[in-house]
Amino acid sequence: MYFKNVVSKKVAVDTGSRVSYSIVVGALIDYFMGGLTGWGIVGSRATATGINSVTSGPYGWWQDKCYRALKTVPETRTYKQVFDEKNISHYLEKEKFQEVVGYSGRKGKQFLTDMLAFNTFEPIVYGIANCVGQLINTGDVDFHQVVEGMKGVVYISPFIAPTMRWTMQGARKFFGVKTSSELAKESLENIVSKD
Repeated sequence: MYFKNVVSKKVAVDTGSRVSYSIVVGALIDYFMGGLTGWGIVGSRATATGINSVTSGPYGWWQDKCYRALKTVPETRTYKQVFDEKNISHYLEKEKFQEVVGYSGRKGKQFLTDMLAFNTFEPIVYGIANCVGQLINTGDVDFHQVVEGMKGVVYISPFIAPTMRWTMQGARKFFGVKTSSELAKESLENIVSKD
């Protein structure tokens, strides 16, 4: 498939990965938390697919902005490269301890950046979708129910935010699009090179 520019390719990749993620994870949430079965899940996922088709590009953009603003750069080492399970005594040495703390801090920062991006975007989208769904279903909006649903999205965000990031950023890598953390690193390098 040909794309006119990098932005349109990024939007297409973000949309495809987020819609796929929503179908699988959303169906599980609909079943276990929402009490839906069969056609209820199909209807819910069809609606979510329509909404995610429109909001995936803006969410990817928002995630990129959060990564840049918080300067969240990619961790280049793997867990096994940092943690030596055979010899734990060297963790008490200053250099190794600092390496472990630095690695853990970068992973923690990535998690917090994911949480910020997710919780400042997704609950709002969910709230709007819930309002529209209630208007279509009953002709009225119960704002208490909308707020409770938005709180539910926030409650499950420690699971959803990092796994959604993993899915979307993995798809970007697979299709040759720069990830949010790679764009943040590039932005920092541009700032440093200007000085």
